[in-house]
Parts: sequence; C-alpha cells; structure tokens
Amino acid sequence: MEDDYTYQFNTSLTPDEEILFRRWAEQQRRLSDLRDYDLRGAWKARVAQGDNGHLPDTYKKPNHPTFSAESQYSRGDMVGGRWEEGEGGKWVFWASPHNVRNYGVDGLQAYFRDNEPDASLILQQGAIDPMNELDRIFSPRIANNTALRYQNTR
Repeated sequence: MEDDYTYQFNTSLTPDEEILFRRWAEQQRRLSDLRDYDLRGAWKARVAQGDNGHLPDTYKKPNHPTFSAESQYSRGDMVGGRWEEGEGGKWVFWASPHNVRNYGVDGLQAYFRDNEPDASLILQQGAIDPMNELDRIFSPRIANNTALRYQNTR
C-alpha cells in the first residue's frame, strides 16, 4: 500500500483559509482524499471537478496511483506517468518508473480494474525493475487482462 501523505505536499493556507477549507472538505466528504491529493491547493485555486467527479492532476501527490507529469509535484526522482487520449476517446495512462515503484504491477492493475475500468494502463519498457517484475511481465493472468497492456517503446 502507498504511503499516507496527508501531512505532506500540501498548499499552505492561512488560519482563516484553513477553517473555510475544512468546512468545505467535510461538506464534500473529501477528507480521505488528503492522503494522496493536495485538496488545499485545489480548493484555493477554486478548481472544478469534472463530470466524472475527478479533480485535475495538478494537485495529485506522488503517492497517488495515477500521479502524473501534470502534477506540480512531479520532478526529480518523482516523475509521474502521463495520460493521453487513445482510440475511440478512451484514456490511456503510461505509468512511470515512479508509479511502478510505489504501487507495483499488481497494485496498479488492481487500481485500474477498480477505479479506472474504461482506461488502459501501459507499462513502458524501463518502468519495471526486471529483477523484481520479470516473472509478472510474462504471467498469463496479467497478459490476458484487458485493462493492462505492456508496450515496448523502442
């Protein structure tokens, strides 16, 4: 399981803003999102959630399963994956080595199965540590899963 970053990677608020933020987060029932999303930043920027209930990647913390390069926290050895629109308007997430280190192949696969069933997950060559994951790459139970694809980018 990923680390809990509830008290890390948060936008600073004044004490008055913190009171208003807490009230909003409780009303929206989003306090549990603090572990992997900078809700304070999203609240302060007044970003709107999409029709799917998602907030933009801008404020995803490095421990979020779909932490992406669009996050303000993507840098150094914590570079996120990337989303792109695929065929038929379906979304594809290209996992970065950081995503795989945090969740592992099985963890990412489970997340996409449970939370992103209409999206595809692609693990690029080099995103997987071959010493730890080689047997999983060739496992039939993963190779046959339609929500998970492997792509050689060479």
